[in-house]
Amino acid sequence: MAIVQISRIQHRRGTGEPPQLASGEIAWSLDNQKLYIGSGSVSEGAPAVANIEVLTEKTDILDLANQYAFRNLLNTTALTFQQKLDQNVTVLDFGAQGDGVTNDAPAFQAAIDTLYLNSTPDEKMVLRVPAGEYKLNDVVYIPPFVSLVGDGVENTIINGVAAVGTDDDAPVFRTVTGAAQPSGPYLFDEADTQEVDTAQVNQARHIEISGMTINQGRQGSALYLDQCARSVFRDLYLTSEWQDDWNPAPGDPTPVEANSIAILLKNSGGIAPCKENVFENIVIHDFLTGTQILHDYANYNTFRSIQYKYMKNGIILGDQGNSYAPSHNHFEGCTFDLISNEAIKTFGGEYNISSNNKFLNVGVLWNATLPDLSTPQTDVIDFVDTYTNQSINDYFQRFVQLATYDPSNAEYKPEVNGRVDYTNQYRNETTIGYTLIQEFDVDGFPIGVLGERKEVVNFAAIPNQTIYVDYLYVGSDDTPADPVYHRKEGTIKIHYHSDRDTPEVIFEDNGAIQTNKTENLNETDFSVELVDDSTERRIILYCKSLISSEVNFQDTFTYKVRIKS
Repeated sequence: MAIVQISRIQHRRGTGEPPQLASGEIAWSLDNQKLYIGSGSVSEGAPAVANIEVLTEKTDILDLANQYAFRNLLNTTALTFQQKLDQNVTVLDFGAQGDGVTNDAPAFQAAIDTLYLNSTPDEKMVLRVPAGEYKLNDVVYIPPFVSLVGDGVENTIINGVAAVGTDDDAPVFRTVTGAAQPSGPYLFDEADTQEVDTAQVNQARHIEISGMTINQGRQGSALYLDQCARSVFRDLYLTSEWQDDWNPAPGDPTPVEANSIAILLKNSGGIAPCKENVFENIVIHDFLTGTQILHDYANYNTFRSIQYKYMKNGIILGDQGNSYAPSHNHFEGCTFDLISNEAIKTFGGEYNISSNNKFLNVGVLWNATLPDLSTPQTDVIDFVDTYTNQSINDYFQRFVQLATYDPSNAEYKPEVNGRVDYTNQYRNETTIGYTLIQEFDVDGFPIGVLGERKEVVNFAAIPNQTIYVDYLYVGSDDTPADPVYHRKEGTIKIHYHSDRDTPEVIFEDNGAIQTNKTENLNETDFSVELVDDSTERRIILYCKSLISSEVNFQDTFTYKVRIKS
């Protein structure tokens, strides 16, 4: 109904809630400082007879909103507005500033302790870290069920900074048990940890940290995961200030930089397994070591789509001098680039799998700031003496370069070393031409240069190793008057027996030739040689041209490799 006339407005004043007001009548509550207006009668067109509060600066909006409940047609039980707001808490609610200057560690810890410490799974909520730069002068301890979510790696920045009088080697985030006590110094007993699937479980578990950059300005870990299980870490950028000239002289004390480990999984004095954690979509730059998994209790962890770049060691499983090492860990779809030592190094352990990873500029000589792929320094993957670890469909950038390396430059270092179960589905290709192959005597002195149309593929030889080379050879002499074409496809099997009195290599080639000129075939196209001297032991595969002609040749040898011990 349109308003066609406004009569004189009546008003009242008094204390407390007003009585039912007449249509358009105004009442002012002196003690509550609130204003009300009468809605009018139903006959006048009002939906109901009521007093309506007019919003003023004294109105408690949340108290009004508490009258609202989400309409869930599938569930008659609904959360109030207050409850829904309490599910989304930020560190700003506890005093964090996010200005890059204030020490926000106390605010982070207060928020975490308030929301999660001694909590139960049904009380879990999300602690958000809004866009900003947060300076943490102290370790932030993470008990079970913490869900710490930022606004993305370019928006939420965490800076671990060493404060005066604090440990320069402290991690940024460190997991603790649910029995931790935040009184004065943070107190927790690793030896009293009760693992998952037990009645008294209190170990760090069901944690999520995501959507942020963690810059470790100290020299410890970004994520120190102590006896942590069934947790998720994703969408992170982990960086540090590691210096790539770290090279202490023999006898020097180990510098604190040795603890520069982006992600550290370990068991500090307890028995609860650090297991079944998932890491995905993480970039790790400029640490001494990207990931270290210590002890045989750290099993069944998954690392997916991780980028390791600019560091000395990529992944270390176990530690030197300890025959027990983690098992059943899986590294999938990761990229390793500019790693001066091994990308993956084990000190034991079983059933660890590297699959579909890319290894670029790993374990090679550094010339100033550029890597030299032709001069190997370490293995890319070192599986030591465990039969059950596997490399499946991994790509090694240096494989082709090392396939034709000059042994006078450096000892050959295999891509996968140890008791190998290695399958490479990536095809490698080399052109067979007039390559000068330098031969050496037993003392390493050159004895002559042979000019042959052949290429050399080197494989590390270890006890009782079988090498399968699936190949395709295509050769042609495209002289217009009388062209020659050869094609050969098959598998070369090389079996190395080290347990005999005289080590022996058995060679088989089941390839079938297709050609238009049988009279132009070389009698010997592939052969193998065992090199066993004081410096190294390796197998050489000679890939010779099938065509006897010496002009206008275009030969290619394409191959992929499987190695089993």
